[in-house]
Amino acid sequence: MHWLRHFKSLPLDDQDAVEMRHEVFWLHGLAGSGKSSVANTIAAMVEQEEFYLSCFFCKRDDPELSDPTKVLPTLAYRIAQQHGGYRTALVDVLSSGSVGAGIITGDLHKQFKTLFEDLVTKVESPPRAHVIVIDALDECGKPNDQRQLSRYLLSLAGLVPWIKVFITSRPEPTITNILRPALSCESRDINAEEYTTSDIRLYIQTKLESMAEMDEISPFNDDDINRLVDQAAGLFIWCATLFKYIANSWDKEGDLRQFLSGVAKTEPLQQLYALYDKVLDGAVDPEHRQKQTRLLRVILGLILITADNKPLSANALYVFLQSDTQYAVQNARLVRTATRSLHAVLYEDNASGDAIRVYHPSFLDFLRDRIESGVAGWVSIDQLQCLAFKSCFLTLNEELKFNICCLESSSSFNKNIQSLPETIAVHVSESLQYSSLFWFSHLKGITLKDDDEEVKASVSGFLKSTKVFFWLEVLSLLDVIGRGIVMLRESSEFFKDDPDISSAASDLERFVLSYSEAFKSTPHIYLSALAWLPERSQTLDMAKSSDSFSHLRMITDKEQHWEGARSVKSVNAEVLSVAYSPNGRYIAAGVEDGTVCIWDSRTSEAVHQPLNGHRTRVESVVFSPDNQLLASGSADGTIRIWSVATGAAVTTMGGDSGRILCVAFSPDGQRIASASYEIGVQIWDVNTGGMIGGPWFGDPVWSVAFSPDGERIVISSSHDGIASIQNARTGQPTGNLLKTEVGMVLSVAWSRNGGYVASGAHDALVRIWNARSGEGIGQALKLKGHTAAVRSVAFSPDSTQIVSSSDDGSIRLWDVTTGRELHMPLKDHGDQVWSVTFSPDGQSILSGSSDGTIRIWDVDTAATTDGPSQVHSDYDRVAFSPDGQYFASGSGDGRVCIWNAITGTARCEPFRVHLGSVDYIVFSPDSHSIVTVSGDTHDITMGVWDSRTGAKLIESIQVPGERVTSVGFCLDGRRIVSTLGSTVHVWDGETGVEIKALKGHSDFVLSTSLFPDGGRIVSGSWDETLRIWDINTGEMIGKPLTGHREIVTVVAVSPDGQHIASGSRDLDVRIWDAQTHGTIHVLQGHTGMIASISFSADGQYIVSGSYDRTLRIWNVETGKAVGNPLRGHNSKVNSVAFSPDGQRIVSCAWDGTIRMWDAQIGAATVKSSSTSTDEQNSDGECRYKHWNACCSGIEVTDGWVKDGDKLLLWIPLRYREHFKPQLHFSIPARQSEPEVDLACLYGYAGKQWTGMYKL
Repeated sequence: MHWLRHFKSLPLDDQDAVEMRHEVFWLHGLAGSGKSSVANTIAAMVEQEEFYLSCFFCKRDDPELSDPTKVLPTLAYRIAQQHGGYRTALVDVLSSGSVGAGIITGDLHKQFKTLFEDLVTKVESPPRAHVIVIDALDECGKPNDQRQLSRYLLSLAGLVPWIKVFITSRPEPTITNILRPALSCESRDINAEEYTTSDIRLYIQTKLESMAEMDEISPFNDDDINRLVDQAAGLFIWCATLFKYIANSWDKEGDLRQFLSGVAKTEPLQQLYALYDKVLDGAVDPEHRQKQTRLLRVILGLILITADNKPLSANALYVFLQSDTQYAVQNARLVRTATRSLHAVLYEDNASGDAIRVYHPSFLDFLRDRIESGVAGWVSIDQLQCLAFKSCFLTLNEELKFNICCLESSSSFNKNIQSLPETIAVHVSESLQYSSLFWFSHLKGITLKDDDEEVKASVSGFLKSTKVFFWLEVLSLLDVIGRGIVMLRESSEFFKDDPDISSAASDLERFVLSYSEAFKSTPHIYLSALAWLPERSQTLDMAKSSDSFSHLRMITDKEQHWEGARSVKSVNAEVLSVAYSPNGRYIAAGVEDGTVCIWDSRTSEAVHQPLNGHRTRVESVVFSPDNQLLASGSADGTIRIWSVATGAAVTTMGGDSGRILCVAFSPDGQRIASASYEIGVQIWDVNTGGMIGGPWFGDPVWSVAFSPDGERIVISSSHDGIASIQNARTGQPTGNLLKTEVGMVLSVAWSRNGGYVASGAHDALVRIWNARSGEGIGQALKLKGHTAAVRSVAFSPDSTQIVSSSDDGSIRLWDVTTGRELHMPLKDHGDQVWSVTFSPDGQSILSGSSDGTIRIWDVDTAATTDGPSQVHSDYDRVAFSPDGQYFASGSGDGRVCIWNAITGTARCEPFRVHLGSVDYIVFSPDSHSIVTVSGDTHDITMGVWDSRTGAKLIESIQVPGERVTSVGFCLDGRRIVSTLGSTVHVWDGETGVEIKALKGHSDFVLSTSLFPDGGRIVSGSWDETLRIWDINTGEMIGKPLTGHREIVTVVAVSPDGQHIASGSRDLDVRIWDAQTHGTIHVLQGHTGMIASISFSADGQYIVSGSYDRTLRIWNVETGKAVGNPLRGHNSKVNSVAFSPDGQRIVSCAWDGTIRMWDAQIGAATVKSSSTSTDEQNSDGECRYKHWNACCSGIEVTDGWVKDGDKLLLWIPLRYREHFKPQLHFSIPARQSEPEVDLACLYGYAGKQWTGMYKL
């Protein structure tokens, strides 16, 4: 108490006094040495000394008392009860609603900042000091939680003079490493203190005197007391257990005196364990010793192996025993009697459903020691695990049933069901809850023998029966579906030598992982998730064979197989970077909207809410080598370091470093290298946040990577096609430059074995360089396959493979030694793939794309899975024929398809026109021919084709040098206009001979459009200007049109030639006067780059398509938007066009679809097409019999189809594009679209949902 009284003697508002004393006292020592007793004594004396008091006594086997997220809120609550000023401030903050999420999610950093850091320094000092007592910190959460709490408790004590903290724990490294070095912390080892023995002697003496006064024993002399003190060996838990044991003895004195003759052991734990042996021996009746000892040891063994999962009541332990006839007892009362006989070491926790708990964790250590050391009569861990496993499966098979909680309706999420916890408690027994949550933890504890068919049969039978759906019901109700995903995945791995069980578990894992969103409403496990299963899913086959579900044909024309990716997460914004943590536990993503996201890699569940701090797009994320930190680099010029455990921002670096495009941790985790577009490469100190190297390389740098030894870095240049290896500390070159032939190097990676460097470039090539020395590294192995810029490259952990991703939307896997492509490319993403990496075990690939998804692929199975059927890849460009009868689409695989504009059916088979993607496509004025352009670096060509047959009309025009970015027919149909670099070219459409070159722009020309008089053309360029040209003379007409603040991406001329429309990367659409060259309107509303513009036939309206995934219609005269944005595409819109009659709009996007929209411009909205009604509900409300691509009157939000606020159906991400309103028709990237029989759906929706199941 000297520490406490010294604290009391100092003024509460004197910060200088705080700095002269220890604000924290840490008492540590062995288990059972009396730390908790001291903590209780301190707490009692604190109140006697008239301090304020807040306590938290941790306990390993209590879910509430071992939960680290409960500690800080509990302390805040107790302080608020006693400190009026703090209470007022806390209520004000919490009632504002702005911080509730941080408290609810249990983020320790947010808790500390919200509850203490932002409040206690702003309130007046209380009239009395406040002491916080934390007991058994080592029993609270996981090691990292203990580390975090130690830090925050230290910080809390240092915030104000009136707070003092007392902590007890075992000397665990995670706590010791934080508290021992802290100058503000006084630490003591209880086992090393001379007063420990005297305190134990005083405790024993007091107990004996109390018993003597009650005439329970005769007085003990000093020698007797000293012998007992020796027996205690410095452990208070020995004393406490001894007197608990004696308390119920009929011969207390006789039992006590037996201990006087014992010989004290040299090891304190041996002395304690000897006492525990005595307690166990005294718990059995001598006449039935063998039988009772056997039963007691089995019960204690079960308590041991379930303690880390969830302590069980006597009733649940009784159920466990019944699974084996040799341990079965008549009733639970016998189990309760047996455990109560061990009252010295066990107790019933009434607050936790009478769970049997140990008084002290050392008793669990004792049980494990006795079992694992092979002491005769104890049941082995393997036998105990087998007993528990059998009991779990017996319970699952006997108690699981359909709609176990008698849910009345399918219309609500579980979280909105009133009194659901109470309902679960009534219908789901303790044994069933435990079995559902922990059956696999006991399975993996079994040493499985090849001939152990009973275990295999149990698992196989369960996974292949409808019971498995009922098990998922329980997990859904308990809101722990992520646990089910992990259990199924681990089951598949556990039985990897048994393909039958492994494949069943794997398919079920895909089922739960892919459709986990549907599990938020338990009835939709059946109504939605089961109904969407691919036709060839093992899980669907099992459901069908059971003949129990009558709704499985409610959805037709589904995919036959699972998607290639094992897991798909949507973030509704472009994913620019992805990363795996080195331990494989987490994945992270940097997102276009400025957020950073972290998920559990096994369950795909969010670890934190999106991390906010960056002001704009996050270009790069990377984990630290120790898994503790995550670094993110952003276009806002900053690098942020985040705590993976808490989601808290730890450090911010930069601010004036230009756009950060890449960040990389050094192998020792002490440095970060950053690549900037404006500044080059910089090296930062992780601990201080200061720059310790650079800026180097001056030019724009896209990517940077450390060598495995941390001494070198490889960096990539933005413009000159060079990658170089430099000293990571000085920035000096250490070898030859790695030169590509063409364009920008966008990504670099270093193999883990240090032998190779890989690069991905704008020329669509992956290159592998020998990096063993500075010599000869200029010769690279070129990997060809991608058809557009390679955005990301990564080596496998064993350095034998490379994965790459590209703007062509594909992911490819390569052999490092031979350069051979190992699998078919992975093409499920609907847009460019910005980032890709391997998992640390090399078994998975993680990717992030502009389509707004993060995908995890199994390396061995993804490329061999039969994915969705394709019409002809994705669609890059569309164009209407002048007669309005047809439109043409060009795809990424170099093919063209001509479609009927009324029906959406193909006019002819797709025909190949280029080796690379079709970047531009235009009809001739008579609609009989088309001109196409491919700007691919391997095939820079133009071609003219018969639009009716696909026949080639002239030989392809080979275009040397730079990329073709635009093409069009002149009105006479005999000339073709295209762009090449910064020049506009005019070609003879019959011979392919160049006629004229129009020069004047200073950078790439991205778009051209012809005037209706046939003699003029307008062009838009990277130089941010538009120019009008005379085609016949080649001269520019007037001055350039200026106003855009970024590159001009698209231009269009009105049908009467009076107006020009342009779109830009500055997000604006501009309307210009074609005569005066002045701006008439600036149209704002899009949030992404403008990719395409088209005028209506009468020139009164334009439609714009944007990378924000929407189309917008504008009134040319007023400059106002007409109606709401047209939403339906799931990715960037590439191309839009009005039909010649102005009634329809066609669009295509990176999501692989073409969509036709009704564009009835006279109205203020874009209307949905109507469909005949086949059926009418009893209430007179019209319903569609089948819901194809359009369905009026039903809302689709985040994949949930709702009728008002009632849930009808959940739709997987891969199908959502087919269920959008406002569409006339949609041509998807697959042959058929799914159809939902709404009559069937409404027949089972709501209160009728249970009708889908029959026994």
